[in-house]
Amino acid sequence: MPSVNSTLRGGTTHDEDGDDLYQTEASAPEASPNAPNLMAESLVETPDDEATRKETAASLAALNGPPSTVSPVETGTGSGTKRKPTPKTTSRKTKSKTVRISVGCRVKCKRGVLFLLLTTDSQKATIKGFNQQRNCFGTIVSGNAGNGYNVKFDDLPVDEKDVFVKRKNLVPVEKGTEEEKFDHANDDPEVIAEKVAKKQKKKSPFQESVDDFIGLDNSLIADAKTYDMRYNEGGDKVTWTIHADDEFISTEEDPMSYPEKVDLKKEIDYEDSDLADVLFDHFFPCIKGHAEKIDKYHRNKNSPYYQTVKKERIIFHNDGGGDPDIYVKQCYLLMIAAASEAETGVENLWKRGKGSGRRDHADFGQYLPMNMFKAFICCAPLMFGPEELWFTDRRDMPWEMFVPAVDSYNKRRQELFQTVLFMLDESMSGWCPKNSKTGGLPNITYEPRKPVPLGTMLRNGVECITGCLVNQDLVMQPEKQNFKDYVYSDVQEQVRETTSLPGSPVMPGHAAEVLRQVRDAKVERGGWCGGDAWFGSVATCVELKKRLGVHSTFIMKNNKHFFPIEALMAVLTARHGDRPAGHWVTMTTEIAGVKLIAMAYAWSQKGVSYFISTCGSTEPSEIKYESKFEDAWGNTCSKMLNRPRLCHFIYEYLPLIDEHNKQRQNLLALEKCWLTKDCWTRLLTTLLGQSIVDMQRHWRYQQIEVHGESRSSVDQVRIHNFADRICASLRPWGKPRRHFQDPSLVQTDIERITNKDGTTTRNLSKTQSKNGRRTGNSVTLNCWICRGFADRKGKPIQYQTSWRCKNCHAPLCNVDRTQDKKFGPNGRSHTCMETHWCARGDSVLACNEFHTDKKIFPKKFIINQHPRRSGRSNAER
Repeated sequence: MPSVNSTLRGGTTHDEDGDDLYQTEASAPEASPNAPNLMAESLVETPDDEATRKETAASLAALNGPPSTVSPVETGTGSGTKRKPTPKTTSRKTKSKTVRISVGCRVKCKRGVLFLLLTTDSQKATIKGFNQQRNCFGTIVSGNAGNGYNVKFDDLPVDEKDVFVKRKNLVPVEKGTEEEKFDHANDDPEVIAEKVAKKQKKKSPFQESVDDFIGLDNSLIADAKTYDMRYNEGGDKVTWTIHADDEFISTEEDPMSYPEKVDLKKEIDYEDSDLADVLFDHFFPCIKGHAEKIDKYHRNKNSPYYQTVKKERIIFHNDGGGDPDIYVKQCYLLMIAAASEAETGVENLWKRGKGSGRRDHADFGQYLPMNMFKAFICCAPLMFGPEELWFTDRRDMPWEMFVPAVDSYNKRRQELFQTVLFMLDESMSGWCPKNSKTGGLPNITYEPRKPVPLGTMLRNGVECITGCLVNQDLVMQPEKQNFKDYVYSDVQEQVRETTSLPGSPVMPGHAAEVLRQVRDAKVERGGWCGGDAWFGSVATCVELKKRLGVHSTFIMKNNKHFFPIEALMAVLTARHGDRPAGHWVTMTTEIAGVKLIAMAYAWSQKGVSYFISTCGSTEPSEIKYESKFEDAWGNTCSKMLNRPRLCHFIYEYLPLIDEHNKQRQNLLALEKCWLTKDCWTRLLTTLLGQSIVDMQRHWRYQQIEVHGESRSSVDQVRIHNFADRICASLRPWGKPRRHFQDPSLVQTDIERITNKDGTTTRNLSKTQSKNGRRTGNSVTLNCWICRGFADRKGKPIQYQTSWRCKNCHAPLCNVDRTQDKKFGPNGRSHTCMETHWCARGDSVLACNEFHTDKKIFPKKFIINQHPRRSGRSNAER
């Protein structure tokens, strides 16, 4: 069983043997949290039979424990009374009805899970129209519970029925039962009781060796020289040498050489180059040819902006000479420019005129028309993927659409410098689904310890000296994670990769992830890799050294297979009692020809950290650790503590990716500037933010280390200022702009009209959905000011608008109608907005009381500017 703490790290759990149970996906079937309540409800429907009621009550007690009303005497907590034995539950009395899953067994899987595991278009086409919760039935052909099963599904094409599925996504079907398309809750208390029955687990040889050691007297533990760790029933063991407190591994014995500078493969001229060109040529994923792709996308009638692009003759490919993708780059630069503006969102950033504060509005329309930017943003993420996925149903969009963008990002980093020191961690691209379980993503990750806990997780590595991200990997569904490198030695036969540890256990998922990261980042042989507790284990260190020749140091917590975590703590306690702060215990051994260092370091009286490493010195570092604590009066005090060089080295680089994430998420905050309903646009915005942070860090390193500038002068250029410098090459839009009202006269306290749900668009009609539209028409109302004028027939003029006053919610036209002859031969003198905000003191036109949808314009105030005609002239007409 996984340890309790294992669910706190990266959404992934590890069992005691080091086997990986990949992160729990939102698409996976979940156990009902209301199982006890369902059981309690079923008690009411049970026949009035004494034996049945007793058995059911016993099952309920096994689930929920004794009732709170039981007295201490009855529970055995009082004095002089023996605790009553636990009654036999229904699951112990009756024969288990649980269907064991095996080859030949019938199973079912939800359509939403199965679709994302399919590999061919013909497979997807057969179940594309099914409901997400529909059951797909099949028969197991091969496999096992540890690796997964090959299942032959009934609904798939004849020659493509086999699909590989993990055990947790399969539900066995009892022989002879009806295979229903949709599940219904099972309220049978016997079935519920059987599912929660616990089995006593026999102690492993590893645990027995731990118990034997910590059961010794403290004086024996403190003086112990070795610790024998048994790992199988045959008595085979790994012997750890326990070092005394004054016995250190010196720097001369350290096999690792630590560079102070990074080897730059190319030097970028930031002074004489356009920073925007530097960004698109060296840091952001390649966008060459995207302008032509976007034009092709919008020529298809399934494009949501097909009519807009056709009507306004929007073209992204520049045929007039120069850069053909210049308009695409303009769009990305506008996304970056939003980071230095006070307003957010397309509607606000394209406003012009005086703002509500001391600054004017951004007026992005001077660089690009609003509809052109909307046409860009709706398809920009799709341009990195294959063309056949452009118009795939968004709920069925696979990761293969966005993987090319991440691959291009990684390739650009490897062209910049050679990595020697490499630190691993994770980043989150925040995404909160509203209308579905995953919000359009194939899977979603929840990591509660992250500042942005819900969204897409990217496991990544940073080059330690520059602080730039070198490699990233999207966390996908467990089934797809298993088919990545180093998990299977033979994918077709589903033969798991094994490690070099004693007994040849299978390669755990976290170790496979580290191997992929180090290999793809092209870390030099003899280099170093570090990481936190999710990545660290004995298997990780051994495999990195044997396969890639890379040293490593990791923090240890849950992946304790072959790691003496309990023995280290026992020795630390035996030597230093309840005052261990500033002390450490070191053990060494050799496994599969790799020398390992295991360490427990007490950074406070109660806090202890554990480390596994293939290099490093255990001598005290010259730089001490400042431990802070509260005294008896609540004042913050501090104390300088010793710590070993090995710990100091990894702690220096551990915060690098967290600092990178903070710069992107909180300081640059592009994700907050561009709120979106499209999950792929959010991911693209995340990559853009990471590229800017990488570029700023690369520029900072080059200015300090290559050009010799002082750190103080370079650090004055913050990430916002640097992003603004990149946008200096924005080109004004050379074509005539649509004429709106005079910016000097217009106030801009307007907003889009929303319905009762808070959305600005209506639901899709059947015709719109059939034509491939993604959104409905805008929510509109008749303009309040236009209703104050009469047409030739004397009736109020009704022009629909999607804008309203922020203060009173009066619908207002956002276009200039002063030359409209419908209002009279000479039109009007002011626009609707000018009339509304300049008519101070007017009880009808001015910004006064709150407007509702049903408010009627008073007839006596309607203005008729058309000349009166005689009856004869009307008859002649």
